[in-house]
Amino acid sequence: MKISIWWCAMTITPADFNNDGALDLAVPHRDGGQSYIYLNDAQGGFEERRPFGPPDAEIRSAKAADLDGDQLLDLVVIDERTGPAILWGRADETYSPAERLGASQATPYAIAIADLDQNDRTDVIVGYVESRPIVYFNDGPEAFTPVPFGDGEGVAYGFAVADLDEDGLLDIAMARSGANNILYFGASPNRDQRWRPGEQDEWNSVFRDSS
Repeated sequence: MKISIWWCAMTITPADFNNDGALDLAVPHRDGGQSYIYLNDAQGGFEERRPFGPPDAEIRSAKAADLDGDQLLDLVVIDERTGPAILWGRADETYSPAERLGASQATPYAIAIADLDQNDRTDVIVGYVESRPIVYFNDGPEAFTPVPFGDGEGVAYGFAVADLDEDGLLDIAMARSGANNILYFGASPNRDQRWRPGEQDEWNSVFRDSS
């Protein structure tokens, strides 16, 4: 089954957006156009689609989660022109206009979601071009506290989030271009002292670029 997508997309996000038990596909537009959610008819078809975001989006990536606890999936996106934003899911299966997340003027290039401070709310991690990454801690409802971490070297291309040292705290591995890839270990439940950089020499074969 082919999905008719003629525009450039960097990522596709699977999630059950209409709550029917079948995984749908959110396809963000990368090159200045309309993004769509393609609804799964549970028989391998994705003919029905619903728009989200502005008609001239440059969305590099999108993640889906119930960010406000209303049992509806929301979308958090990173647009290279306008920054990270949240589109709140509505009961009629449409989405709110994009609501800007934070005030950083840097260009966002990577995104991840996880409950980093263990308060049962999904937080948002955004990596930027030559600027410090930021965790937007979810304070609910529809309120976020930005906490920068790490350095501002290179371009963030992706994150992996897991408890890598099995201490009960989530760690963040960040892939970068133009700078060493780096691992930040969860160090404290205190948001302002949340991560400590991994020892780059120790992790040379895994977390450093060969260049």
